[in-house]
Amino acid sequence: MSVQTDCEMLSVQAMEAYARKYHVSGNDVVELFHENQVFEKMMIQHEYLHQISFEEVLEYVEKIIMEAAMNLKI
Repeated sequence: MSVQTDCEMLSVQAMEAYARKYHVSGNDVVELFHENQVFEKMMIQHEYLHQISFEEVLEYVEKIIMEAAMNLKI
C-alpha cells in the first residue's frame, strides 16, 4: 500500500471518528479538515501516526483544529 493511500485511509477513519465524537455531519468535517490542513499535516506525520494508537491520532487531529481555533483573530 502506498503512503498516500495509507494516509487517505487513516484520514477517513479520523474524519468518521471526529464526526461521531462531535456530532457533526461528514461534509462539515471534510470542510473543517480542509480549512485546517489536517490532511496535509497527517501526510507529513505519516510515520509517527502509525506508531501510536488511533486514540492518539484523533488527539493529534483535535490539537490541530484547536490550535487553529485559538489563532482566529476577532
